[in-house]
Amino acid sequence: MTDLSFKEIYLGSFRGMTKEESYIQLTENLTGTWYSFEPDSDLPHVTEIPASELKDTLVSLANIIKARKISHITHPYTYVHQPEDPLMIKLYDPRRGGSSCSIQSPPPWYLFSRVPPAEAELKELFPHLDKKPGFLAKLFKK
Repeated sequence: MTDLSFKEIYLGSFRGMTKEESYIQLTENLTGTWYSFEPDSDLPHVTEIPASELKDTLVSLANIIKARKISHITHPYTYVHQPEDPLMIKLYDPRRGGSSCSIQSPPPWYLFSRVPPAEAELKELFPHLDKKPGFLAKLFKK
């Protein structure tokens, strides 16, 4: 699939998807096995999911955003690695977008990757998670 590590992909270039049509097309073109991770969750863990389940999740998240009726926003703020064949998708909750004076961007609301993350990579990329009780033991819950 790729020689890139989870960390290399996460820190690499991403394209934002501003149109709902692009988001829908993304959901329809997903294939293979993905790894789901919620960096800002109280009990984060990595879950392996098939593309069909990821598609359902992405549609559900878009429906949550639409139900909030935040002006013109119809889907999560979405950033993809290689839009034509992404290895990673970062979703951000529009309500938690940070502020213009923020030094650091918030962690993604949801993170989906075709490359499985190593425990050390997640610990390095999301150091705040290491401070949560039992984080390392629960991280790779099946």
